[in-house]
Amino acid sequence: MTKRLHILARGLGMAALAVLVLSCPHTLRAAGDPATAALLGKVERAAAAISSFRSEFIQERRLSLFAEPVIFHGSLTVVRPDKLRWEFTRPVPSALIFNGRIGLRCSDRAEPAPFSLDGDPIMRTVAEQLWLWLGGDYGRLADGYELHGEGAELRVVPKDSKTREYVEEVRILFDEATLRPKRVLIAEPGGDSTTLRFTATEEDGPVDPRLFEACAQP
Repeated sequence: MTKRLHILARGLGMAALAVLVLSCPHTLRAAGDPATAALLGKVERAAAAISSFRSEFIQERRLSLFAEPVIFHGSLTVVRPDKLRWEFTRPVPSALIFNGRIGLRCSDRAEPAPFSLDGDPIMRTVAEQLWLWLGGDYGRLADGYELHGEGAELRVVPKDSKTREYVEEVRILFDEATLRPKRVLIAEPGGDSTTLRFTATEEDGPVDPRLFEACAQP
C-alpha cells in the first residue's frame, strides 16, 4: 500500500479494531493461549447480538518531534455489514463515509468528494482492510496479527514486516464491567503514537441512514 493508504487504513483499521466487540468467534478459535481465549470469549459473549455501534472519541496524537500532543474530537458510527462514518468534529472538521460500494470524503475546506469502490483502488483497499476487522472473519485477522490477551487488555502485533514499518503494536483496553473498548493505543516505530479514548457509547440504538449519505449531519 502507498504511504497515504497506510495512514488512512491505519486510522480506520484501528477504529475498526476498537469495535472488535461486534463479533469474534473466529478470533476466539484462533487464539493460541488460554488468557487470550478467555478474554476474547468474554468479549464475544457480552456483545454477540450487537449490529450497530456509535461512540464519541478523543484522539491524542503524540509525535516525537513535538512536546505537546495534537488533540482531535470526533465520533464513529458503524452499522454492519457495510456502513461506517468516521468523523472529526474539531479542531478541523472532516469525515470519511462508507455506504456499501460508494462513499464520501468530506472536509470543511473542499467540496464533498464521492468515490466508488469499483473505480477507486485505494479506497477499495482501505475498505477491504476495514471490513477485515469488522466483518467477522477473524481467522484471517489471526493470520496477519499476533493476539495476546491479559486481564482486560488485548495486544495486537502485526506479523508482516511492511505493516510494522507503520504500526508496531496496538493495545486495546476494555472496560472490565461492560467489556466495551474504552482505550486504543497505536504505537509506531520511533516513538510516535495515537491514543483513542471512547466515551458516550451507544449500541443498537436508532441510526439515521442519512449519516451515510451526506457530509452534513442530519
